[in-house]
Amino acid sequence: MAINRLSCVINGIKDVKLDGHAITIVGYNDEKYGGVFELMNSWDIDWANNGFIYIKYNDLLKICDEAYELIESSNTSS
Repeated sequence: MAINRLSCVINGIKDVKLDGHAITIVGYNDEKYGGVFELMNSWDIDWANNGFIYIKYNDLLKICDEAYELIESSNTSS
């Protein structure tokens, strides 16, 4: 996986297999680089752009094995 540190954009390469690592998608921008997700990593602010990086929509599809969505429950009973 190549990281362009100047623009903080990940270019996905499917041939690179990394061990599992969790990141959080915290935003998106349809205009930047043709469409990107903004990711927050757990490796502290020394990584990439203060711990944040962009990944192009298509590149995320190439390298992501699993994804989960958190949805607030509408159940108000205790």
